[in-house]
Amino acid sequence: MDQDKSEKSPGNEKSVESSGKLLVNSIDELANAAPVESSGKLLVNSIDELANAAPVEATGEMPALPKAESVFTIHSSERPELDVKQVSRDRWSVYVSPPSSCIQLGLPVDSVERIDTKELYRSAENISVHEGYHPPWLKRQHLPRIIPRRAPVPVLRFRDLDLRIHAGLHEGQLITAGLVYAELAERNWPWCTVGQISVSIPGQKGRLGSGVLVGPNLILTASHAVPWDAPSGWSMQFTPSYRATDPNPTPFGSSWVEHVRGHITEENDVNANDYVIAKLHTPLGNSVGWMGSQSFGNDDDYEGPLWMSVGYPGSSGVQFLAPDIKIVDVDSSGEGRELETGEFLPGGWSGGPLIGFFGLDPKVLGIASGNETEFSLGWIHVAETHSVFAGGKHMVDLVKYGYANWPVCDKGDIAIRYFYN
Repeated sequence: MDQDKSEKSPGNEKSVESSGKLLVNSIDELANAAPVESSGKLLVNSIDELANAAPVEATGEMPALPKAESVFTIHSSERPELDVKQVSRDRWSVYVSPPSSCIQLGLPVDSVERIDTKELYRSAENISVHEGYHPPWLKRQHLPRIIPRRAPVPVLRFRDLDLRIHAGLHEGQLITAGLVYAELAERNWPWCTVGQISVSIPGQKGRLGSGVLVGPNLILTASHAVPWDAPSGWSMQFTPSYRATDPNPTPFGSSWVEHVRGHITEENDVNANDYVIAKLHTPLGNSVGWMGSQSFGNDDDYEGPLWMSVGYPGSSGVQFLAPDIKIVDVDSSGEGRELETGEFLPGGWSGGPLIGFFGLDPKVLGIASGNETEFSLGWIHVAETHSVFAGGKHMVDLVKYGYANWPVCDKGDIAIRYFYN
């Protein structure tokens, strides 16, 4: 595993003790150490364990939170003058002079670059550990409540025919290949660290996706959500815990993305490196917290436990939870990993995290990439479709790259922690 297994996991000292035996050096200790079947099985809490874990109530006073940012960019060789006039009780007009042929909503991304593997490793090698951060003013809920819905209608499959019968997004739970996902009913930590991604491209159709905070000013999202070939001027906005159906859809504010680094992935491509690290203009993690990140050196550790994921299906504008996700196969591509599950990923979920609780510490193991179909030609034609999360050491190294290159100074009582070898 990438991270030191002797690291303490809150509330699970027994598991940490066992995993620590993997790292002892003396012959006597190794001789007396109990055999360990799989480090992942020892550390990852099940749904039942999380459901029985007592929530941690908020103890601190919540600081002033950043407001959702409404910004527009004017392309002009001269400093623009703005004249604001009220045209009705709740409507205003903004007049710009001199006139501009291009007025764009949002702050354009400053830089988007494909990162060289050697540069990535150089940045990552000096940072050994980075954990999640739980702000004391937010309640910690290990297993979130979901909004009750009417009985779901299952998806039926017969051979290679997919009879997609299910309840609508706002009418019931969805079932696909045995996986159930339902709308979250609360915004406690760590679920509030997952948010919606909105990409605006001048003259083109925008994109919606999901993302997750992995540092004070860092998010992971899908590489295929990035318009790599678009001319400069496009923007990306991240809104944690966004809920379109709520009277206050943006309780933790939002931020525009400043920089993006990763491997280029086309919009419809599914692969093991389909993720980017992005730096936010506003360090939302100082208010909302963030999750840690994790990878395994042994691919079998991915296939042992059951994981969960959170994302924004379609254009619903609300978070959904998918529990009990089983990884059925792991494909390697360098230091990246394709983590294949039963088919369930709808559009819009791309960029959403695959989550595991190590002790009671939530960590990101992968980023939703999409669905892929594999064909086998025998005496009968069979098409098997999997949902794929992109993960592996490469993803964790990207997070480390963000820590190394885009540091954030301490904010008040919040210590931004960096761990070096």
